[in-house]
Amino acid sequence: MIALVFFILAMAGGIVISRQYNRSKNFNSAHQVIGILLLVAFLSQLVLGLLNHRVFKREQRRTIMGKIHSYLGPAIVVFGLANGILGFTFANASFLAIPYFGLILVVAFIYTLIRGGCNFFRKRRADKKNGSGPYHQPQFGTNHGTSQYYPPPGGAAGSYYSEPPPYSQPDVPLATYRSSENVPREHSPAVQPRTMV
Repeated sequence: MIALVFFILAMAGGIVISRQYNRSKNFNSAHQVIGILLLVAFLSQLVLGLLNHRVFKREQRRTIMGKIHSYLGPAIVVFGLANGILGFTFANASFLAIPYFGLILVVAFIYTLIRGGCNFFRKRRADKKNGSGPYHQPQFGTNHGTSQYYPPPGGAAGSYYSEPPPYSQPDVPLATYRSSENVPREHSPAVQPRTMV
């Protein structure tokens, strides 16, 4: 909504200035035509966003309006920035296009840093919340994060089992398992070793 207010003010200023010069009274230059089309696209973007939000809130699904909205927004930004350069050329002030382009690059760089930082901290916060971060591995022997430990296998006692070792599943108590070599083989032929060459 803030951008729409500035857009309307810029359009009003452009119309007032254009009416003062014979060169721009007909509103048929590339800068003027693109500006008018961008205002129409901006209003369409606003309507599409509101309608998509209304449907999504009611039915919890995305619509074709949401897809158009997600692509139309960046397109408006790109064409709007390019139209600014055309505006300097149209006003016989091409020398201002270079610092304008440099300002665009600086703002784009700052925006990329802010967006990347927000995504990084959002992902880090989600990892901490889900317990999937590097410092949130479940401790061995604990019962879902409590201080209760499983008893050692076979009723063994001693200082060796006083502290649980880290990084194990909490719901699997220790137990001794026999090797498969000691299990009697039923209904299977005896395995003979190979002859050494």
